[in-house]
Amino acid sequence: MSILYMDLFSGIAGDMFLGALIDLGADFNYLIENLKKVDIGEYEVVLEDRKRGGILSKGIRVIFEKSHHHHTHFGDIKNKILDSKLEDDVKELALNIFSNIAEAEAKSHGVNVEHVHFHEVGAVDSIVDIVGSAILLSYFNFEKIIASHVNVGSGIVDCSHGKFSVPAPATSILLKNIPIFSFGVNGELTTPTGAAILKSCVSEFVKEFPSGEIVNVGRGGGSNDYENWCNILNLYEIRYRDGLFREKVMMVETNIDDMNPQLYDILFDKLFDVGALDVFLENVIMKKTRPGVLLKILCKKENIENITKVVFENSTTIGVRFFEMERMTLKRKSFLLDTSLGKVEIKANFFDSRGWIFVPEYESLKEISTVKGLPLINVKKVIDLEVKSRKDELISEVEN
Repeated sequence: MSILYMDLFSGIAGDMFLGALIDLGADFNYLIENLKKVDIGEYEVVLEDRKRGGILSKGIRVIFEKSHHHHTHFGDIKNKILDSKLEDDVKELALNIFSNIAEAEAKSHGVNVEHVHFHEVGAVDSIVDIVGSAILLSYFNFEKIIASHVNVGSGIVDCSHGKFSVPAPATSILLKNIPIFSFGVNGELTTPTGAAILKSCVSEFVKEFPSGEIVNVGRGGGSNDYENWCNILNLYEIRYRDGLFREKVMMVETNIDDMNPQLYDILFDKLFDVGALDVFLENVIMKKTRPGVLLKILCKKENIENITKVVFENSTTIGVRFFEMERMTLKRKSFLLDTSLGKVEIKANFFDSRGWIFVPEYESLKEISTVKGLPLINVKKVIDLEVKSRKDELISEVEN
C-alpha cells in the first residue's frame, strides 16, 4: 500500500505543494498538458530549483499578463472547471478545494458564497496551484494522505483589506479541527490555498512519522527564503510491508440494558452513514445482574462528535466513553465486475505471502438472487467460479 505523508514543519502553500509533487516524481509535462484543459487565458508555468536553508527543492512560478490579475467570483471559477475537459475526479477535488476557500472567505466577510471575490486565489497562479494539485494527486492516486501537525508561522500578514495576525482569517477557519503550532518564523507559513488543500485531501493528522518504507521523497520550496530556516514542504511516499496498513482509530463504547432490540437496526445504519468503520454488540451482565449489551463503534477521531450525536439521538444511553487505539488492515480495493449474471461488486484484499484474494460482495449476490429469482447459494456458486477462472484479469484490474 502506498500513502502520502506530508511533513508540514514549515507549513504549506500551493506552489510549494506542486513543486514537491513534481520532485516526488510526477511528470511536469503531464501537468502542463492537463492544465491546458481549463480556459484561463495565456500564461506560462515555470518549474524552478529553489534552495531554502541550503536544501535543494522545487517550486512552481506562473508568468502571466498583469491584466489577468483581477477579482474573480467563485461562480466564475466553478464554471471554468466544470466546462473544462479535465477528468471527473480532478474536477471534483479542485472544486472541493475552491469551495472550502469560498466558504471560509464568505464566513470571514459575511457575504454569499457564490459572490465571494477571490483576490489572490482568483488569480491565474492560484488557479494553477489548486487545479494543478488536483491533477497531480489524481496522477499518483495515493490510497491515503496523512500529515503532521501544521506550522502556521507568526506575526502579521497583509490581507486584501489591511493587515491581520497570522493565521489569516480564512486560513484560521480552514484549519478548524486541524492540529496547528507556531514556531521558527515571523511570517505566514500556511496560506489559505495550502490550508484548503489540507482540509480537502488529508484524512489524518499525526504526531509521529508513520512507520513503513520510504519509496520516494519530494521537496517543495516556499516563495520566501527565511534566514536560518528551511522553508520547505517535505512529501514522502510510504509503502507498508506485506500490504499492511497501520492507523490510529477511536473506539466508542456504551452499556445499554433498557432498549428495544429492534431499534439497533436503524442505529447501526445511522452510525455507518456518519463514518463508523465498524459497529458491533457484545452481551454483558450489568449492575444488579441485569443482562445488557455493550455497543462498540470503531471510527476516525474526526468523526467522534457525529458518532456520539447519533448514539444519543437513537439509543437510550445517557453516556459514552472513548479511547484511542491502533489497528492494522490489509491493502483493500473494490470494483464492479461484469459477470454472466450481471454486475457484481468485488472486494479485493492483499497480503504479500498469499497475494490477492477476491470476494464477491454479499449485497450484490443478494440483489441478483432477488431480481432473477435464483437461489442465493446457486448465484454464489456461479460467481465464485467466474472469479476463480478470471483471477489474472482481476489482479490486473487492481494493480493498474
